[in-house]
Amino acid sequence: MTDSDLRAFIINTVVTRISGKGERRDEALRAVMGLAWPQADAAALAAATIAVPELHPSLYERWAGIFADSMLESVDRRMLEDLCSGTEEGRASLLLVFSMFMESKQMEKTVARDLHALADQGRGPDTGGGAGRDMERTAGADAGQVRQS
Repeated sequence: MTDSDLRAFIINTVVTRISGKGERRDEALRAVMGLAWPQADAAALAAATIAVPELHPSLYERWAGIFADSMLESVDRRMLEDLCSGTEEGRASLLLVFSMFMESKQMEKTVARDLHALADQGRGPDTGGGAGRDMERTAGADAGQVRQS
């Protein structure tokens, strides 16, 4: 696989899993909220998921791209090809590493900056505005910062 193939596979794996509407998103939100508020009942958790806005898909793509660039730079080529071989085990491993990557201090800053930029431009998360496209222009700079941490 070429670097482009690996990058595309990683991005597709992440975006397919974390984006989208519907029951899968609501189920994941209820699970996370249930961990944060174990005393809440199912009805309260279901009601709370409605309050969580959906993000523009370009944000997920951006963050997945930063992750893919970091993986290409830092992971052994053979191991990366194994992760991107299309197996469920490989996909699950990629998603686990993505979760840990998103918890890094640098990505927390990047996510906060991206969300503030979206709000500053007056475009709510589910308006589909061009904020994601504007932020994509700075993806390379952010990827470099992430790699350095």
